[in-house]
Amino acid sequence: ARAHAKVRDAMLSALSEPQLSDGYLCVASSMLTGRTLASTMQGVAMPVATARAIIIQAAMALDRLHEANLVHGDIGLHSIWWDGDQT
Repeated sequence: ARAHAKVRDAMLSALSEPQLSDGYLCVASSMLTGRTLASTMQGVAMPVATARAIIIQAAMALDRLHEANLVHGDIGLHSIWWDGDQT
């Protein structure tokens, strides 16, 4: 979380410092707007131009993480948030 906090990108949620709470190590993330791509699409294809723009933005955000030697554990429609206006 400390390394992630140094990465600034509009497409990434901010993370808090790790803290112990009731014996559990916790990290909080900033509130995200919009919905996941999975809930947005609900099995319906989106326009190619929109899909391309979302993929490019997600790839750029992941690149920022990789530049900081960080990885994202699970990439998929459920972990990419979109507010419908970010294309």
